[in-house]
Amino acid sequence: MDHETWRDEAKVGEYLGRVDRLAARVAGEAELLEALPDTVERVLDLGCGDGRLIELVLGARPDVRDAVGIDLSPPMLDRARARFADRSHVRVVEHDLREPLPDLGSFDVVVSGFAIHHLTHDRKQTLFDEIVRVLRSGGVFANLEVVACATPELQAEFERRIGRPGGDPEDVLAPVDEQLTWMRRAGLQHVDCAWRWRGFALLTGRSAGAWTNTKQVRPIDPPVAIEHLVFDVRTDRFDEWAAAEHEIWTHGLADRFAGYVDRQTWVQDLGEWRRVSIVIAWRTLDDWLGIDHAWLESVEASLVARVGADTYRLVHAGHETGAHWFKVSEYR
Repeated sequence: MDHETWRDEAKVGEYLGRVDRLAARVAGEAELLEALPDTVERVLDLGCGDGRLIELVLGARPDVRDAVGIDLSPPMLDRARARFADRSHVRVVEHDLREPLPDLGSFDVVVSGFAIHHLTHDRKQTLFDEIVRVLRSGGVFANLEVVACATPELQAEFERRIGRPGGDPEDVLAPVDEQLTWMRRAGLQHVDCAWRWRGFALLTGRSAGAWTNTKQVRPIDPPVAIEHLVFDVRTDRFDEWAAAEHEIWTHGLADRFAGYVDRQTWVQDLGEWRRVSIVIAWRTLDDWLGIDHAWLESVEASLVARVGADTYRLVHAGHETGAHWFKVSEYR
C-alpha cells in the first residue's frame, strides 16, 4: 500500500464523501456499538480517521474518561483534532499502524473502522497480538472491516455497490474465516463475525484475562548494561504522564542513541500513586554513560512542562552489567 496517498487532501475528501454516505457503514457501526461492554473507561481507535468512530463510542458510552485515536494521515488527523478540540479526554496521536503500537496503557475497548485491511496479512496478525496485550481483562476488540468476498464476481458486485468499481489498489483484503483464525491464535475468545454486508464485516473478540506462562528462559547474548528506574506517579494523572513520558523519553532515546536496545515497564497500583518500574537495556555500559547530560536535562524539563513537577517523583535509579536472563510470559 502507498500510505503517502493518505497525505493528499483530495484523496481524503473523496474517501470521506463517498464512504460516509453508505447505509451499510451506518448499519455496521450500529452493530459495533452493540458489541461494546456496558462500562467503558478507556477506548483506543486504530486508524481513527476524522474521529467519526470515537464520536459514536462517546455517544453510546458517555462515561468514557479517556479516548485515544491513532492515524497516519495528516488531513485525517487535522479533522479529528478539530472535532475534539474542546474535549480534553480525547487524544489524537500520529502513528503508522505498520509499526508496533505505542505504549498508551491498557484499554477496555479497542475499535477500528475500515483501517486494518490496508496492512499486510503478516502485520494484521502481529497487530492482533498487540491488541490482546493492551486489552484489559474482559476487554472487547471490535473491528468494522473491509473483507474479501467469496468469489471474484461477488467482489466486483460489492465494489460497484460502494461506488468503487475495480476496487482500491491499496486494499490488502483477507477472508473473514482467516481473520477469525488469526484473532483466536492471538488469544481472543468469543471470536465471531457479528455482522456482515457483502465485503463489510464486524469482527469481534474478548480478552480472556488470564496468565499463560510460556516458560521460555533465555540468556541475553551478548551481555547488556541494565538501567533500572522507579517512579511514583499520581494515579489521577497517570495516563497523561504515561503518554507524555513515552513520547518524550522513549522516542527520544530510541531516535538519538544507537546503543538503546530495549525497555520494559511494570506498574503497581498503590492507591493515590502508581509505582512504575522501568528496565532499560543498553548495548554497553559506555553507551549508557555516554548520554549527553545537557540533553537529558532538556528532555526532563520538557516532561515537567507537559505534566507538572508534582505529578511524579523519582524513587530509585541504578544500573548493572553482566549476564542477564529473561523469561517470556504472555497475558491472555
